[in-house]
Parts: sequence; structure tokens; C-alpha cells
Amino acid sequence: MVKSSSESVMWGFVGRDGSVLVSPRYEDARRFCGGLAVVKCGGLFGYADESGRVVVEPNFVQAEPFSEGRARVRTGMRSKWRFIDVNGEFAFKGSFVQALDFREGFAPVLY
Repeated sequence: MVKSSSESVMWGFVGRDGSVLVSPRYEDARRFCGGLAVVKCGGLFGYADESGRVVVEPNFVQAEPFSEGRARVRTGMRSKWRFIDVNGEFAFKGSFVQALDFREGFAPVLY
């Protein structure tokens, strides 16, 4: 990730050789997992692809990186955790007080 040098701090991404791959344009950014990275735009989190294009709109107050095609998100500070797919659709109906990433097809959750 690369920070902009302007007064407002913005995040982008660099490659292993230090070249800028995505110019600074996000309020926050996290690592890529499965070709998508958590990014913050307009105070909310969504997901961008490796070209920097936002592919899951920033609709979440909290968002975690993808794991096995699912990501944990919250739509409000008092809302429970839900899982989305790579298209930004809720993967299933359940919501949870706490949830961890999927590993080997399972995700630990607290109801």
C-alpha cells in the first residue's frame, strides 16, 4: 500500500518492485485476498480488484478480507456479522454476534 503525500492521507497499492499499481485514492486499504482488497470510500468499506476498480460497493461499516470466497461484513455498528460472496451479495441468511474467517469450508460463529 502507498500513502499519498497530500494533506489528506489516501491509500493505494504498490507492486513488489515498488511501482505504483493503484494510485492513492482510498481512505483506507487492506491486503488482497482472492483478487480483492478491502477499501474505504466515503466513510464505508467495500472491495476493489487489482486494477483499483471498486467491485463491491462501499456499504459496510466493517469489512474483513475474503477467505474461501466469503468475507465478513457489518452494515451498522449495532448489526451482526454476515458473510458476502465476491459479488457483494449476502451468501446466506444467517447473522452472528461474532464470526471468524472460513477455513477448509468452515467458519466459527457465535449466535
